[in-house]
Amino acid sequence: MVKKLQFLKARLSQRIGLWVLVSILIIEAIIVIPSYLVREQELLGQLEEMARVEIDLTFRLAEPEGEADQFLLELGNHIVANSQDVVGLALYRLDGTLVATAGEMPESTLTTASTGSSLRMTTADGTRYEFAPWWNDWSDYRVIARVDSSEVQQEVFAYAWRMVFFILIIVAFVTVTTMLAVGHTTLIPLLTMRQNVLSFGKNGTLDGTDDQLITRDDELGDVAKSFVAMVGQIAERTSELTTANRQLQHQNTYLEALNDTTIGMISHLEINELLKNIISQSCMLIGAEQGFIFLHDDEANDMRLSVSIGVEGDFLHYRIKPGQGLIGQVWQTGQPMAHEGYYIWTERVQDVNPALLHPIMAVPLKTQDRVVGVISMAYTTPGRTFTTAEIDLFSRFAQLASVALENARLFTEARVSHAAAEAASKAKSVFLATMSHELRTPLNAILGFSQVLQRDTNLTTGQHEYLHIISTNGENLLDLINDVLEMSKIEAGRTTLHRNDFDLYRMLDNLSSMFHLRAVNKGLALHIACGADVPQHLHADERKLRQVLINLLNNAIKFTETGSVTLQVNLLDEQPASDGSLVRLGFAVVDTGPGIERDELPNLFTPFFQARSGRELQRGTGLGLAISREFVNLMSGDITVESVVGQGSVFRFDIQATVATSTAAPVGGGTQRHVVGMAPDQPNYRMLVVEDQPENRMLLEKLLQPLGFELYAAVNGQQGIEQWQQVQPQLILLDMQMPVLNGYDAARRIRAMGGQQPIIIALSASVFEEDHANMLAAGCDDVAHKPIQIDELFGKIAQHLGVCFVYSDSTELAHWQTARPSANQLTGLKPADLLHMPEWWRAALHMAAAQGDAEHALYLIGQVPPAHAAMAHELGSLVQNFRLDQIIELLHPDRAPVQMQVAVVQEEPA
Repeated sequence: MVKKLQFLKARLSQRIGLWVLVSILIIEAIIVIPSYLVREQELLGQLEEMARVEIDLTFRLAEPEGEADQFLLELGNHIVANSQDVVGLALYRLDGTLVATAGEMPESTLTTASTGSSLRMTTADGTRYEFAPWWNDWSDYRVIARVDSSEVQQEVFAYAWRMVFFILIIVAFVTVTTMLAVGHTTLIPLLTMRQNVLSFGKNGTLDGTDDQLITRDDELGDVAKSFVAMVGQIAERTSELTTANRQLQHQNTYLEALNDTTIGMISHLEINELLKNIISQSCMLIGAEQGFIFLHDDEANDMRLSVSIGVEGDFLHYRIKPGQGLIGQVWQTGQPMAHEGYYIWTERVQDVNPALLHPIMAVPLKTQDRVVGVISMAYTTPGRTFTTAEIDLFSRFAQLASVALENARLFTEARVSHAAAEAASKAKSVFLATMSHELRTPLNAILGFSQVLQRDTNLTTGQHEYLHIISTNGENLLDLINDVLEMSKIEAGRTTLHRNDFDLYRMLDNLSSMFHLRAVNKGLALHIACGADVPQHLHADERKLRQVLINLLNNAIKFTETGSVTLQVNLLDEQPASDGSLVRLGFAVVDTGPGIERDELPNLFTPFFQARSGRELQRGTGLGLAISREFVNLMSGDITVESVVGQGSVFRFDIQATVATSTAAPVGGGTQRHVVGMAPDQPNYRMLVVEDQPENRMLLEKLLQPLGFELYAAVNGQQGIEQWQQVQPQLILLDMQMPVLNGYDAARRIRAMGGQQPIIIALSASVFEEDHANMLAAGCDDVAHKPIQIDELFGKIAQHLGVCFVYSDSTELAHWQTARPSANQLTGLKPADLLHMPEWWRAALHMAAAQGDAEHALYLIGQVPPAHAAMAHELGSLVQNFRLDQIIELLHPDRAPVQMQVAVVQEEPA
């Protein structure tokens, strides 16, 4: 259109220019043609410069009468010159009468006039003229007229004004005619087109287009036709855009509603609430008056109405079979369906009032291509229909609703599973706590009374041997129970790290004293090789590291019959260790045992799995390696095994630890002395035992009363608080699991009451570290684990109360500490020297030495009569120097001892 208008403008400009040019030519013809004729005659009659001089001389010779101007006429009756201005009036023509008069003058007259004669004439208006003929040989000028100058000029001026007026009239006529022609042929159509353009630009419609303008064959007609065609195209495109915009607005409205609906569905994870939200949002989205959601019942294999809206009457739980009605068909086909006249549809459900539903639509709810439900919308008023766009939109909405329903179902299942898992975990924790209490509490009485009886010197040799067997097997049973409980803790996710500072070298020494007698008894060599760059003091979980090393060394010695067992400790980092730095240590237990079959290696760390060698020995639970792996993983390490059948096995693991300062607390495990009483001049200590189990109260009474403690007892926490308020004991031994009021609440109440606060030592059979932390948080100062270790309990009492105990072997031990020989400077004990002791005593001492039980060995040595004090001193020295192997050699000289090697070696660089 723009190009058309530009083309029209160019053609119009050309036409207007043409008309203007024609007008100018006409005017110029009117003005210029006469001038041209004059000019032509002027050129014919022009004089050269010397002729002008002669003309001037002629005017002087004529000397007419009066003051008059003189004119020189040529044959063409044109003024050539006058006496005032030679060329100024050359274009004006004189009156025709005068010219005729001059022309009638004979040549002879003209000739005569040249000699001085003249002719006078008066015209009708009274103007007087005088003619003087003049002739020469070089010119055609015939007449010299001498006239009155003012009169001639008036005539000339009058003629000029007439010509100007005539020309102006012609110009005005041409201009008006041109304007009228241009206006009729061009301007009016252009104004009409301009009005249409403005009208179309303002309101998008045309006020009307002149049919003549459209039917014209010129450029304006082409422009008008193009404009009308363009307007039609624009109107058509505008209509399309309006329709598309309306559809887009509807789509945006649907999408906004869909988004709001989706957010609403996502926020509901309860199935019932979600269904109500879906059906209400569906009706709002489509504008329907009624809505239904049917869900598939797997057991009945039908569709059950789960929720509805806008329906009168109770249709809840209404059921539809496959293929029955619209819902059943959508269920079968899995495709959306709609019926405008549901009330006249012959396949509708017959027991539903058809007047309630007019147009109805249903779409499936799918999960993984399986129809799990149907959602349906309906209008109750006739005349309404569901469009294809609404069905498509509702189908998309149903897809989102299906996802929301599936998420809600999964959430419900996950919540149920989580609740079941939490319940199972809680039940397992309760079971563990209960089993820990129920299993360890009886062992507390068994092992506790065994320790009490072992201190009785009035028992016979057989009785002592029986007690030792009871104590040893009780400890083995306790270890088994601890393994089972520890594995249960691991499975329940309740195992955590409890780091402390300890001396690694001392731990290795204690391990050597624990296992070397067992190794010697089997004829094995035990080596502990520790790299010189391994830091001595560490900050890590000492208990778990010790347990892993005990498990691995115990298995190695148990399954190895000949050869050796070696524990290697190395620093795996390239940089040397320094205080506070993080280091990684590597441990390896190497044995020369039977080895492990290759197909058994993948299952070796599985709980309760035993290799063939373990099954043949019929010993162990198969939990030691599984527990070790979990402990190593907790310490940021990993454990692996390499084995060759017939050559042996290598168990390797690494841990991460922090280098501690040299002030780290030393590891326990040294020999203990038996408490027989309190030192003289000690204060009177009052002690309260709060324990619900009578046998445990009796055990503590048997242990504490003979030492001189003033002892009180209570059977639950409430009685314990009352007893504390009455007697104000300095120390309370508080069981944590009791009826009426447990130990946790009792400790809190005591701490909350203020006043003189006692020392509270918790008595607990729990194996959970977090339980121990809870005991301390409740107000307890320390924890003593069941089964009670008597010497451990006495150590805690001495630590908190400052009690000074008297030990059964204090004199002998003091002597041994001052004059203890080294392992290579033993005095001359002979096997015969031990024959002074009873056979049961020698057998018990051999068993204690073979098992590495230094405590029991010292207890037996303490029973040596004073007459054999020197022998007792020597035996005690061997125990203090970890040379229980020498005791075995003295008891069984027929067996050749195998030297245990404990070395700190510098590793060769790789």
